[in-house]
This record gives sequence, C-alpha cells and structure tokens, in this order.
Amino acid sequence: MLDALDTLRRQGWWLSRGERLEHVTGLSVPLFNAGGEVFASLTLGGPTDRLPEKVTMSHLPALLAARRTIAAGWHTLNG
Repeated sequence: MLDALDTLRRQGWWLSRGERLEHVTGLSVPLFNAGGEVFASLTLGGPTDRLPEKVTMSHLPALLAARRTIAAGWHTLNG
C-alpha cells in the first residue's frame, strides 16, 4: 500500500484496471490541501471494454487541468 501511495505522489495520478472491481477501469488524480494531504480525488471510471488504456489516458490532461482549477479555488477559500 505504501508503495502505491509513493507512486501516486510521484506521478500525480493512478490508473486502476480491474484492481478493485473486475472489468472496471478508473483514472484518478488526487487533490492535496496546503499541508500536502489528500482531501479528495477526481476520477474517470467505467467498463474496461469501453475504456481501453489509450482512451483512458487521453483524458489525463483534462483531469490534471481540473485539479489545478479546483486546487486554486480551494487554496483561495481555505488559505
């Protein structure tokens, strides 16, 4: 588990293909508070047969952009 968290923090996203639920793919980006703790995440998920890896990963830039927008607003509101 700690290795997974280290990887998540290093790369800034996580791809799950059937890890939690068989035939389900999810791509998540964490949202960090000012202290560096995860307080939420944004996730794209769906059936693996409709979300092959290339298609799933094509949405990563949009998730990262949404994270930046949310984080900027969060930090403005919460110092």
